[in-house]
Amino acid sequence: MKTFYYDEFAEQVTILDSKKLIDNTPFALLTSADQSLWQNYAVTHADNTFVITPNNQGQSQVERLELKFDADALRSMTVFDNTGQTSIYVFSKQQVNQTIDDAYFQFTIPADVLVDDQSQGE
Repeated sequence: MKTFYYDEFAEQVTILDSKKLIDNTPFALLTSADQSLWQNYAVTHADNTFVITPNNQGQSQVERLELKFDADALRSMTVFDNTGQTSIYVFSKQQVNQTIDDAYFQFTIPADVLVDDQSQGE
C-alpha cells in the first residue's frame, strides 16, 4: 500500500510505502493489533490524555503523539515531529462505525507536478 503526500505549494507529490511510514511511528499502535509493537513505545496517562513516545528517539519521524479524550471519544491528536513542527487535529461531530466509500481514499496525482516515488516499488 502507498501513501501519497501532496504539497500543493511545492507542486510535488511524494509517494511512500505506508507500512514503513507507519511502523516507525507511534501511529503503529493505532493501526495494528500486533502486541509486540507496544514494546517499542512508552505510554503515559494523565487526566484524559495519553502520551506515546518511541523508546528509540531519532528513529521515528514522530517524537511524541498526544491523544486527548472526552469520555470515550477522541477529541484531539497532537503530533510533535522530529523537525520541531507540531500538528494539532481537533475532532468534532464524530460518527462511529459509519460506512465510507472506498473512492473517498483514492488519490489522483495532479498534472504538472513533480513526483518523488520513495515507495521502492511497494
